[in-house]
Order: sequence, then structure tokens, then C-alpha cells
Amino acid sequence: MNRVGKNAGVLAFLTLAGGLSAQVASEANSGYKTPQQREAVAKGLADPARDEKQKPRELLKAMEVRPGMTVADVGTGIGYMLPFLSRSVGPAGHVIAEDIFDDFIASA
Repeated sequence: MNRVGKNAGVLAFLTLAGGLSAQVASEANSGYKTPQQREAVAKGLADPARDEKQKPRELLKAMEVRPGMTVADVGTGIGYMLPFLSRSVGPAGHVIAEDIFDDFIASA
């Protein structure tokens, strides 16, 4: 196969993969499409039992998050992890939080 054929094959693959990625993202975000759906999700994210199930302190210890670090919480939702991250990095550290839904960020 010549270079043009290889490049066309790669381009076709990337095009198909890009479409698949959009489809997967659409399905993964299907429960977040309306403000009412996001509000219902937010209630679950704020569940007081979440600490026991997800063990955020153990997670940050395993990730070796330390004072002075800069960390990012991508997909922060309602900001559940932000207090844990902030305490772990301390006053000299930085926490960056991002989410694709403004109403989640507003409630963080």
C-alpha cells in the first residue's frame, strides 16, 4: 500500500473513531441533558454516605496528593472532592475544578 493509501486508511479510522467517541459521550451524558436530570444527579452526588463508599481521604493518600501541589478535578460535578483536595494541597497548593455543566459549577 502506498503512502496515500495508508493516510486515507488512517483518516477513515480517525473519522470513525471520532464519531464513536461522540456517540459514547452522548450516551454517557444522557442522564444529564436537562436541569431536572442534573438536579437529581446532584442529590446523589451529595449523598452523605458517599464518604464511606468512596473513601476520598484514602484515595488522595494513595494518589500521594501533598501540600503545595496543583491538582485538577475534571468533571467536578457539584464539587464533592474540592474540600478534600483543598485540605490535601493546603494554602500553598491550587485546586482547579472544571465541569461541562454550568449549573453544577454554580452549586460547587
